[in-house]
Amino acid sequence: MSNEQEAPEKDYFFYYIAIGVIIFASVIFMVKNAESGKFEKAKSLIAENVNNSAYKVK
Repeated sequence: MSNEQEAPEKDYFFYYIAIGVIIFASVIFMVKNAESGKFEKAKSLIAENVNNSAYKVK
């Protein structure tokens, strides 16, 4: 019999969770940045005339 102890197998569960969260956050960040150019025309029209907004002006 040998007296050597076997090294316990590493559990990478939390690494997988962290990688998933990072990937999810980066996808959300990229989608939000891609949509910013979509509303430039609406911003300029609202800046010209506040009544062009869909919201009631008080």
